[in-house]
Amino acid sequence: MEMYFMNIDEACSSHEKLLSEGCLNRTNGYPNEDKRQESLAAYVLLTYAIKDKFNDAVIPLDISWTEEGKPYLKTFKRIPGYPKPCCKKRCSKDKGIEETECERAHDAERECRDKAKVFFSISHSDKFVVVCLSDKEIGVDIEKVTDVNPSLSRKLIHRNNKEAYEYSDDKSKILLENWCLKEAYYKCSGKIKPSSSTPIETYNIFKDIYVIDKHNYGFIKYFNDYCMALVTKDIVSIEKSESFMVDKGKIECLISSSIAH
Repeated sequence: MEMYFMNIDEACSSHEKLLSEGCLNRTNGYPNEDKRQESLAAYVLLTYAIKDKFNDAVIPLDISWTEEGKPYLKTFKRIPGYPKPCCKKRCSKDKGIEETECERAHDAERECRDKAKVFFSISHSDKFVVVCLSDKEIGVDIEKVTDVNPSLSRKLIHRNNKEAYEYSDDKSKILLENWCLKEAYYKCSGKIKPSSSTPIETYNIFKDIYVIDKHNYGFIKYFNDYCMALVTKDIVSIEKSESFMVDKGKIECLISSSIAH
C-alpha cells in the first residue's frame, strides 16, 4: 500500500494535460473555484501515484465513476511491450531449446502485470490531498485537526466504545479519529459518504491500528495539522505501507516523461 500526499496549491492549469476528458469535466463542473482546485489536485495526484508505481501505465487514466460518485479505474491500460526484453544474447535460443529461462521469466512478469489490480481512494481537506493505492479495496479520509462538536458523539461513538470515550481526557481527538475512520470505512465499502448515522464499532489492537466493524482494519496517522484514517481488509498492507510527499516539480517531471514517450 502506498500513500501519496500533496498540497493542493501544487496543482496548476498546465497539469490538466495529464487528465482525461471525464476528469476535466468533473473538475470544471464545480461552480466554486476552491472545489475545482481540490478536484484538479486530486486527479493530478492520482495520476502521479499510479504512474509512479506502474511506469508502464497509460496516461490519461481511464477513470469512471459509480452511481454514488466513487471514482475507479474502468480499465487499467498499460504500454505494450513491457517489461522490455533484455539483450538478444541472453534471450537468444540456443541449441534447439524452445524457450530460454530468461524468456519464461519475461512471460511470467507480463502475466503478473496483466493480472494486476489497482484500487485507490482519494480524500482532501483544507490544503492537503491524499491518494492511497492498494491491490485490495481501500478507503481513506483526512481532516484538518479541529475541535469536534460533542453532540456528534451519538453518530460517532459506538455503544461498546462509549465507556472509554466518557473516561477520555481528550474527547475531541477521539471524535475526530472516529469521524475519519467512519468516512474511510464507507469509502472502502464502495460508498462516498456514510449513509447511516449509526456509529461503527472500533477496537484498538496495536498503537494506531484498529479493528473496524469486526471485519476491517483501520489505521490513524497524523501529519502537520491533519488526521488521516485508512481502512482495508488486509492488515499486512497497513504494516507495509509507504508514504510519499509530492510537489509541483515531480508533477512537471511526470509531464515531461509522458511527452517523451
